[in-house]
Amino acid sequence: MKLSQIGEFGLIEEFKNILQTKDKNVVIGIGDDTAVIKGYRKNHYLLFTEDALVQNIHFNLKNISWLQIGKKALSVNISDIAAMGGIPKFALISIGLPQKISVSQCKNLYQGIKKTADKYKVSILGGDTVSAKELFISISLLGEVERKNLVTRNKAKEGDILLVSGSLGGTILKKHYSFSPQVDLSRYLVKHFKLSSMIDLSDGLASDAVKIAQKSQVGLILFGDDVPLSSDAKKLAKKTSKAPLCHALFDGEDYELLFTVPPRSVTKLIQQVKEKLKILITPVGKIVNKKEGYQLYSNHKYTKLHPKGFDHFLSNT
Repeated sequence: MKLSQIGEFGLIEEFKNILQTKDKNVVIGIGDDTAVIKGYRKNHYLLFTEDALVQNIHFNLKNISWLQIGKKALSVNISDIAAMGGIPKFALISIGLPQKISVSQCKNLYQGIKKTADKYKVSILGGDTVSAKELFISISLLGEVERKNLVTRNKAKEGDILLVSGSLGGTILKKHYSFSPQVDLSRYLVKHFKLSSMIDLSDGLASDAVKIAQKSQVGLILFGDDVPLSSDAKKLAKKTSKAPLCHALFDGEDYELLFTVPPRSVTKLIQQVKEKLKILITPVGKIVNKKEGYQLYSNHKYTKLHPKGFDHFLSNT
């Protein structure tokens, strides 16, 4: 079987079957935004994640600065820590560099990493540097979360409301190079509300919402007419002839937070986050019985929700 037949997430499942661990210190292994490990502090967990950026897959050197590459490389990892309710702490950097790259370009890239690290109080502890045909950068990030504040993908319950931060879609125009991980929002939410699940939007609203439903073994209805559309989604729609909603559902790399809470918490949560953090929170769906599957309700009709987000081994057109 070829990679193009099973896709990125099918391949991950194959890896998961091979790499299962029986270590009692591992709370969560493969399958969430980060691994969760029993830490050295009694009431805390360690969060461990890793993300890579590859030239011409995650960025094109023609339309991104070296500073932006560095910022994004660390930010995508910090976003994973935020998705678990945690705080980023320590990082290691592995980078592959073509020989034609200048020292000043490399230094600018690391300045981008440093600016982001300083902003989120992350300590860079080292890593590895190798020669490569094309630029790639891989960062391993260790974080921490109080055990009582850990949020995973697999606890959404029937009747819960699905909420999202910010506005979605059109990220290819600029946002995926300039987003800010939602650490402050995550920490506020886990301290003041009982979230049943959470994920960061890296692969697209449709795909990531279905991940929550699958892990929680529930069904899902997305309210298409209520999805907050970014101005870039509307702008991009004019170029692609696709509806702005399609870009919001499937583009990926929004790096907003998608989470579920009981209905009784929704109004208070939206109001408090707006007042305290000046962040827009929008209800975009609800959790239903598993038998109902995954549905999109838009323009007064239900359609089957196809969770086609970004996949490294399948066609993403």
